Formats: sequence, C-alpha cells, structure tokens
Amino acid sequence: MRHLEKLRIALFTTISLTATAQIQDLDLSDYKLPELKRQTLGFDFGLSNRVDKSFYSTSYFEDFNEEIMNSAALNSRVIHTFYHNSPYWQQDFYSSVNMDADYRDAKEDKALINETHRFNGGLSLYLVNRYYLQGNGGFFLGGTADVSYNYNYYKELNNRDKTNQVTIYLPLSIGYGRIEQVQDARQAAYIYDALQKQGKIDAVKSAEELLEFARFISTIKNERFFDFRNKRIYELEELDRYLKENGYIDEQDISYFATLSDLWSYGNTPIRNTGFRAETFINPGYDLNETLYRGEFDDLYNMRAYVLKTGLKATYEKPINLYWQHYMNADVYWGTEKSRIRFSNYYLGKYIYPGVYLDLNHGVGYYPNTRTSINAFYGLSMVKHFDKTDLDENTMGIKGQNLTANLGFDLNYYISPQVRLSADLNVYYTVNNAKSEYAEVDYIASDQPYFNYQYPGYQKSRFNYALSASLQYFLF
Repeated sequence: MRHLEKLRIALFTTISLTATAQIQDLDLSDYKLPELKRQTLGFDFGLSNRVDKSFYSTSYFEDFNEEIMNSAALNSRVIHTFYHNSPYWQQDFYSSVNMDADYRDAKEDKALINETHRFNGGLSLYLVNRYYLQGNGGFFLGGTADVSYNYNYYKELNNRDKTNQVTIYLPLSIGYGRIEQVQDARQAAYIYDALQKQGKIDAVKSAEELLEFARFISTIKNERFFDFRNKRIYELEELDRYLKENGYIDEQDISYFATLSDLWSYGNTPIRNTGFRAETFINPGYDLNETLYRGEFDDLYNMRAYVLKTGLKATYEKPINLYWQHYMNADVYWGTEKSRIRFSNYYLGKYIYPGVYLDLNHGVGYYPNTRTSINAFYGLSMVKHFDKTDLDENTMGIKGQNLTANLGFDLNYYISPQVRLSADLNVYYTVNNAKSEYAEVDYIASDQPYFNYQYPGYQKSRFNYALSASLQYFLF
C-alpha cells in the first residue's frame, strides 16, 4: 500500500510539473477571438457635502465675525459599451449620459452673502469601425464618429448663465495590422492551473487545447441576461459541461465548484490586448460653444471652430506571459484650428492655430492575480505652433513650443464581479519656449475633438500631479 501511495504521489507530481510547464509555454498572442458581440451597462453615483466654519476680524479692535460656507454635490452617470469582433469587422461603441448638480452658499453672521446653483447634463457617443479587406488582419479602412452634447446652467444670486456645447468629430483612416483582446485565454489558463493544483485534473492539456477552451469561454460570454444571477447560472453550467465532455475533470465536489465560480468571476479582468496596428488618418471636426448671460447685464457669447488633423500613428501591444504585458504607441500629426468668435453681437475676429504634434508612450502592466492589475507608464510629447497673425485681416494666431514629460501609475481592484475600485496617479513636467505675448500651448491627442488648448497666461515651466480614485458598478 505504501508503494502504491508513493506511486500515486509521484504520478501526481509529474502531471503537476507538466501542466505547469504547459501554462508557462502558453503564448497569449496566439489566441484569436471568435466572432462575438459583447456589451456592458454601468452606473456611477456620487454624493458629497462640505461645511467650512471660520472666525475672522479685519481689525485688532473689532469683534470676530463668523463665516460659514456650505456645499453639496450630486454626480451620476450611465455608461454603455459594445464590442464586436469578426474576421472582417472590429467595432467599439461607447455611450454615456451624465448629470451633475451642486449647491453652495456662504453666510456671515448667519446672513446670506452668496449663493450658487449649478447643473450640468451631457450625452456622449463614440463609435470606432475597422473593416479588414482580407479578413483577420492585413489592410483596413477605418471610420470613427465622436459626437457629444453638453448643457450647463449656473446661477449666482441674480445672475444666470446657460451654455450649450456641441462637438462633432469624424476621423477616417487607412492602415495595416490588427489588435485583439486576449483576456479569455488568460482566464482559461487560470482555470486549468487552479484545478490542476487541486488535483481535479488528471489529463495534461496542450497549448492548442487551452486556446480552444478559451474560444469556448469567449462564446458563452456573448449570452446576455438582465438578471445577473441567471447569467451566472447559465455560464457555470455550460463551463462545467465543457470541462466534463473534454476530459478536464473526473470528479466534482464543493471545492471544485467554489474554485470554478471564483475564477469565472475574476479571471478575465482586466482587458488584455495583443497585436500591432499602424494607420494614416485625416480627422475633421466641428465645435460650437454658446453661452447666454442674464442678470445685471445681458450678453451672448458664440464660438464656432473647425478642426483638421492629418498624420500617422502606431500601436503595439504584447503579453509577455500571464502576469506581464507591455505596450507602446507613437502619434505624429499636423493640425489646424480655425475659429470665429462673437460677443454681444460684435465680431471679435478669427483665430488660426496651425502646428505639429508628436507623442510617444510606453507602459508595462502587471497582473499578479485575478482581481488586481497595476500599470506603470511614461511618455514624452512635443508641440510647435506657427504664428499666422494678420492684423489687416483681423486674424489672430499663436506661437509657441512645448515639451512635456509624464509618468503615471494606475491600480484596479475588483471587490466583486460588478464593483471595481480604481486609483491613478499622474505626474507632468512641462517646459515652454514662447514670447510673453503668446498664450501657452499643450499637446492634444490626435483622436480628441480639439486641437489647441490655451492657458490664460504664459508659464516658462510647470509641474503638475493628479491623484484620483473611483468606484464603479456594472449592471451586466
């Protein structure tokens, strides 16, 4: 009996080492998504309140005055995403509806001295299409629609402002290469590895069999249920059936189902990509911004801007193994913005901002377990604007150069399959070279619906950092 026990242990150890080697040899880049359609619906909601109480005196001989500042804010957002992958088509669709409101007041010795109300609502639609002429890669034709509307209402005592902004952005591109999602292959490897370590799997599976398992995982995720519980039951039943029919497991117990449920909930997050894509593009856009002022004085501000960008960009993503990934992108383009501004029915003139932009980025991702992802990234961007000022034609330009280096980190942790905690830190250092009469210029990505961003004053250099955290809930 003791010899049989030793033989069983030796056999299990051999299978474990072989299976571990299979996991290590699995190249996520070999995975190709089947035809699928996948979507999510999520909600963001935030509520905050702040009270500041202070005592001050304008003179040593005066009594102290009491000042109380109170503020409350409500933020909400609905987000819908859709992803479609097939040999000839890749589609990414994002839409959101947001509403924000806040109230602030200031009292001095219990007397109201200031009061503000603000409401903001908006709609955003973003659709990316790529059609592959030969299917599964090669040359493609691309088209994007980026449309947004934003309304803002602001009231301070007897003054009211109403702002409407419309942005339309329609980039077109021709390129080569394809980038696809591979997180389902990572999940298949995690499930196989965990069950093997528990002794639930006796057979050793090849890398191709694991990739076939991943394709099955991608397929059953396409089924959508409004009730999350029914969706989970269906997926686990299909997963259990596949594992039994394809010789992955011989016996079942409570530990098997617990492991399967946990890895199914977290094993496919976050999104991982692989591939290379390069393209040349032309991006026309239009922006309308109009504000109506009512109160002590009545005015109307109207700005219409036309944007055009053309250039080259390339992206490369490579999973090193199950736990590490790196990505790179480069973007260089020429662009110009032409705008006309009117204020109080007076024509203020034209503005023309031609320039050249360059952006380089590299990042590394680390995925230590099924719930956590950490990304570190750095980049360099450069801007050079050319002055096209013509006072005879009432045309204003801008001249300047900008060099910005950035470093950042982000962390995502899934508290549950539907609740995600995110935090990120970004650090920027900017150096400008411009004459003092010119405003400062910044880099704007080629796929954003703007060209030039100006600060109200000139700064030779600037250091910024931003730290943020958020909590997201996904309905399905």
